[in-house]
Amino acid sequence: MAKAMAELTTSVIGHFLCKKKSKSAIPRQASNSMASGHIEFIKGFDHNLAMTGLEKMSHVWLIFQFHEAQSKAKPLVRPPRASDQLIGLYATRSPYRPSRIGLSLVQIDQVKDKKLFLKHVDLLDGTPIFDIKPYHLESDVALNPRLGWMNEIEIWQYDLSTLVTKKLEWLKMDELKDFLFASLSSNPLQKERKRIKKISDHTYLMAYRTWRFKVQVDPKSRFTQVLDVTSGYSPEDLTVKADPYGDKKIHQLFLKTNFLD
Repeated sequence: MAKAMAELTTSVIGHFLCKKKSKSAIPRQASNSMASGHIEFIKGFDHNLAMTGLEKMSHVWLIFQFHEAQSKAKPLVRPPRASDQLIGLYATRSPYRPSRIGLSLVQIDQVKDKKLFLKHVDLLDGTPIFDIKPYHLESDVALNPRLGWMNEIEIWQYDLSTLVTKKLEWLKMDELKDFLFASLSSNPLQKERKRIKKISDHTYLMAYRTWRFKVQVDPKSRFTQVLDVTSGYSPEDLTVKADPYGDKKIHQLFLKTNFLD
């Protein structure tokens, strides 16, 4: 059976296209995502008749491939919200699976020009799509489910300062809000979080790509206050022509803007 499964192939009907180019920018769950995009269907799978009825639906399941997952599958993984617990692979939604197949419930925005536009999506740009299934209220909602380790997740709260809110509104980068939700809705001080640095008692600097968040963490109350968001570039960095992330221009404008008025 293992050999038969290894040789199994399936058709890709299209690819999901969006602005999320980096794995670090992907929200952990679609329901918490502010990201949007559309499915570009491959010729032969882009027939309008096949999409008939989708315009009257609100949600669909996407069956897709974790095409950027590089690590080998392993029997035990550590989900981001599971604290320091190791959980069996099949009891998680980890992308590091033998098949690399993923499942995500997303919201339909519109059907237009042989494309399916979606909201609240947790997929990376270029994700191969194997199939689309309609959400069914009767069959897709379990009665009295047992969630195992997920019932033990520590729920944390966080708040944004007025200054941070102003800066995020100016930046108009939904991925920064997605990052904050993913990082602060559970313990931000977990050992596996490598891009957080203590700068004083209860105050830390969290890094997301080229941006930095100054946060104050209270483990007892499980609450985090986001105090500020700053550029991760030094003035010297911004004078260098090399721009591997293609974002130095927005950082330069950001540093020239007065957010205190």
